[in-house]
Amino acid sequence: MTSYIGGLASGLDTASMIKQLMEVERLPILNLQSNRQKLVAKDDAWRDIATRLSSLRTSLDALASASDLDRYITASSSNEQRAVATVTGNALPQTLSFTIDQLATRHEIISTGGFASADALVGAGTFTIEIGGQTHSVTTDTETTLAQLATRINELGIGVTASVFYVDGSTAKLRLVSKDTGEAAAFTAYGDQSGLASTEVIRAGQDARLTMGALTITRSSNTISDLVPGVTVDLRSAGPEEVTITIGRDVDGLVAAVGKVVNDLNNAINRIKTLTAYNAESQTGGILVGDSTARQILNDLQTAVSTFTLPDGPYRHSAAIGIEIQRDGTLKFDESKLRAALQDDYQGVSRLLSRWGTTSDPRVQFLRSGSGTADGSYEIVITQAATAASVQGAAYTPPTAGLSFQITSGNKTAEVAIGAEADLSTAIETINSALRSAGITTITARDEDGAIRLEESRYGSAPAFTVSGSGDLGLDGTHAGLDVAGTIGGEPATGSGRTLTGAEGAARGLSVSVLVDQSAVVDAGGFLYLGFVDATAGLIGAISRAVAAAEGADGAISRARDHWKAQIDLVDDRIERMEDRLARVEDQLIRQFTAMESMMAQLLSQQMWLQAQLAGMSQTG
Repeated sequence: MTSYIGGLASGLDTASMIKQLMEVERLPILNLQSNRQKLVAKDDAWRDIATRLSSLRTSLDALASASDLDRYITASSSNEQRAVATVTGNALPQTLSFTIDQLATRHEIISTGGFASADALVGAGTFTIEIGGQTHSVTTDTETTLAQLATRINELGIGVTASVFYVDGSTAKLRLVSKDTGEAAAFTAYGDQSGLASTEVIRAGQDARLTMGALTITRSSNTISDLVPGVTVDLRSAGPEEVTITIGRDVDGLVAAVGKVVNDLNNAINRIKTLTAYNAESQTGGILVGDSTARQILNDLQTAVSTFTLPDGPYRHSAAIGIEIQRDGTLKFDESKLRAALQDDYQGVSRLLSRWGTTSDPRVQFLRSGSGTADGSYEIVITQAATAASVQGAAYTPPTAGLSFQITSGNKTAEVAIGAEADLSTAIETINSALRSAGITTITARDEDGAIRLEESRYGSAPAFTVSGSGDLGLDGTHAGLDVAGTIGGEPATGSGRTLTGAEGAARGLSVSVLVDQSAVVDAGGFLYLGFVDATAGLIGAISRAVAAAEGADGAISRARDHWKAQIDLVDDRIERMEDRLARVEDQLIRQFTAMESMMAQLLSQQMWLQAQLAGMSQTG
């Protein structure tokens, strides 16, 4: 807007006149801006619906499959001073009782000779540690202190921690402790320096030992994660008292999770009802009143609950577990009814709630189905079985000068050092020890026909490993397995390890685990028929489908928001064009009034000249 000060010549408030004229011209823009606010409010309403459905989807996903429900497990110990149990994955309800005969301990030794202090010189020589079939040495000189020796040992990274230890407050000794517990972590150490020639064991590394009836169980660690799948047992102390670990259903947790689904669903239903409501008395309605898309989403959500029924079983519909549609369209949740149903028949409730499936061939296991999976029966055909990465080297010959190479898996690298003239069994033991020290637990070395074979326990192309620098062993390269390939229901499927997942059609999102070898596929002529998998969405799946229809790039919400955003863009474009026109009109008015003021100023100047001339003539006369 151009700055303008008028009325200097005319005495008129021309600036106010221009302002009033522009206000009249601006009225159409004000109407468009008001309309724009309504359009923005509609888009905001849809964004609100999307947010509420997103929260609902999150709570639904937590209960999507039977395996999700199975995660609601608790573990307790009868004596937490002896042992503590923690659920870490899927576990089956059960109890186990045992006594803890001994805890796993670290191997610990000290030097037999002593020194005046940590700063005392140890003298020139070599200090040697033997652990896991490997020998490691630290060389000292005449200026090396006891503390410096301990530091150099720690820098080796061999699973032994060194420190200076004062036995009686005045005599310093070298103390060595294994980082891991268990018998396998035991080591020996000796040096040719004075005071370090020999060591004594002050605590031998030992395995944890449990007695379960007539069964003796040993583990290298006090944290045991492979005793019961999905449960970690931490041993605290040994003693004759029997400890009972109880693994049971977390009914409270599952009831709370179902309650969250109901709460989130009610939030979505109530919000859509408010946005689409019409009050006949006040003749006012919500911002989305009359919007058929919003009403359809509301109907889909309510119908998913009210119409879902299993063909058989004791719990066939939502009301049987305490979830009922009320007259106002919202859900009523009776927690006590669900709790009683879970206590009565957990599997029956799981079948009602979650996505589940059955297979006709024991070599195929149902894993999960997705929101895009239609209820039905799907044929499984395999064209390629999954394999695990592996490599077999050349016939083993003991290396004359030793051999060092690397095995990398993910972000972990094992440094392997095979000693000179080491035989095959020693070499394999060395490789496995290096792998475990590096935290690589899925790769194992073994003897295959006089050669070293490395095998990955996980199937598929993702868990690949790389060997470099193995020389004549012939293990170098990147080695990967194959993913399962095939179809589900005649439609393409994607493979990841042994998991085959439907990618298109009615089977989209349906996943199964295929437990066959490639030889079976070859014997079948390249197409191995593995029967059928029957999939049912369950109540949670039915609600998820309604949510999925509303969400997504081509969902109802996206289409609605795209529509209102397009309308907003059109209004913004019209407002911009009209603002440009108003600017031109205002400039034109300012120019016209400025020209008028200029002419008035000239006339006033002439008037004053004539008045001066007339006044002069009067004085002369």
